[in-house]
Amino acid sequence: MNKLWTFGDSWVHGTKKIARNETFTYHIANSLKLENYNFGKNGASNSSIKDIFDTAKYNFSKNDLILIVWTTPHRDESFEMYNKYFKFKSIIPLFKFPTLIQEVVDYLDKEKFNYKMTQCFNPIFGYDYKLMKKVDGFNFIEWGKPNNTLIDIISYNWLKENQDNIFMNDKIEFSMGIEDNFVQNCKHPSPKGHKLIAKTLLPYLE
Repeated sequence: MNKLWTFGDSWVHGTKKIARNETFTYHIANSLKLENYNFGKNGASNSSIKDIFDTAKYNFSKNDLILIVWTTPHRDESFEMYNKYFKFKSIIPLFKFPTLIQEVVDYLDKEKFNYKMTQCFNPIFGYDYKLMKKVDGFNFIEWGKPNNTLIDIISYNWLKENQDNIFMNDKIEFSMGIEDNFVQNCKHPSPKGHKLIAKTLLPYLE
């Protein structure tokens, strides 16, 4: 049976309150009739996501589907940059984040694997970031568009032209029914949120 390989942080793995058969990777794999190989790791940085990918990549088959779900770049860039951004809203140059993406793209393109990429909760475009390395975003879902992250999907802010991403704007509160899409008191998707993510991503993966 062909496989869906997914790499990411706790949004992929699911919090301890989310069963494996409640994750969006399970729903996508089930819809595409693929075996669900979920390699999410709680608290993973983009560097560790890349490390896990590098360990698994020699087991990929040509008819498999690979989905890389990147986390916030602040887990790889310096804490000083993180602190500066949220306190002073300065432009933050990103070096590691685009470098890791392009390294994975180069390998998957060279080996001609089927893959897509997306991001959990920290949108880059439309906010105060500058990518310091060029990225081929062809297989990155909605690359270059604002609010193109999973948290935007479950907060009904997907691809909207605003700066209302919940992670990026502490003035945004849980309202309009979006609280049902999140685990209680936790900015992670609930079972309902995972289903909504799967429904949104599936057309890009089919």
